[in-house]
Amino acid sequence: HVTLETTNLYIHPVDTGPVEISAMGAMRVSTIEMSSDDRLKDFDRNIAFEVGGRASFRFSDFSLYGQYLTDVTDAHGGEEITIGLTWEKQMGQMRLSLNGGARHRSAELATYLYGVTANDSASGFNVHTLEADWYPFAEVRASYPISGRWGLVLTGAGERLPEKALISPIVEKRTTLKAGAGITYTF
Repeated sequence: HVTLETTNLYIHPVDTGPVEISAMGAMRVSTIEMSSDDRLKDFDRNIAFEVGGRASFRFSDFSLYGQYLTDVTDAHGGEEITIGLTWEKQMGQMRLSLNGGARHRSAELATYLYGVTANDSASGFNVHTLEADWYPFAEVRASYPISGRWGLVLTGAGERLPEKALISPIVEKRTTLKAGAGITYTF
C-alpha cells in the first residue's frame, strides 16, 4: 500500500503486521525560506528531494523504527538517520500518537538547516558550517473524526539542537517548537 503525508510518500512493499519495510521520498524545505527575519531575506535554500527507507517493528501500542534519507537533488548533499519509538492509542474517537527519538544529521544537512554558507555570507554573516551531530525530538499528534471521511488533526513537535549549533549567527534558540492544525479527508 501507499501512504502520502504532507511532505512524505511511503511505499510499503512489506507489511506483515508487526514488521513493515518501506521505501520513501520526502521534500525538505529549510525553515530559513519561511522566516520572516529580514536578516535572512538574501539566503537562498533550494527545496531538497530526499529518498531512502524505513523499517519498523510494532509490538502492542508501540512501534520501534529506523529511517534513512539522502538528498538526491544536491540542495544540501547530506543525509539523515532517525531512530525512534512511537506510542499510539485509540481513546474513544480520538487517536493519540506520541513519538520520540533522535536524528543524526550529516554536516551538509546541518549546515543547510542551521548554518551560513559562502553564498549567504554576502548578507553580512560570517560563514558557519556545522558538524554531523544528533538532534533529539518529541512529537505529539491527535486526530479526531469530524464527519464521515473528514477529520481534524492537531500536532506539536520539539527538537533540541546540539550546543554547537548555537554558535551559528542565525540560530537564536536551542529548542525549536512547532504546532499545527489541519483538516483531513480519507479516501
